[in-house]
Amino acid sequence: MNESPDPIDEQDPTEIEYEVQAILNYRDKEPNYLVRWKGFDSSWDTWEVPANFDSKEPIKLYWSRHGAANADSNTKRKRAPKLVNERRVATREERSSKRHARLIYMGGPTTTP
Repeated sequence: MNESPDPIDEQDPTEIEYEVQAILNYRDKEPNYLVRWKGFDSSWDTWEVPANFDSKEPIKLYWSRHGAANADSNTKRKRAPKLVNERRVATREERSSKRHARLIYMGGPTTTP
């Protein structure tokens, strides 16, 4: 019997399109993404440049999971300010003295010996 050859075997390996399962890591030195290919195990993971992706969706998904707003920017992420809320919470003593001052001003109960 004459079996027909597998169509994948006939194609040029450089022309085959592989599907990205997930992007696992990013290397900033020369912008590369570590790609896990769908249907392949971790021994087949490769570093790919952004230009090799047909769709930018896997890259956007990677950065959304890692908390970056813009995946295409080459700028470093800005740090959040250390002091976000400058409101100072009064200590117990300060609250007590203010309460006492209010009571005296309003003519409330005072303690006289």
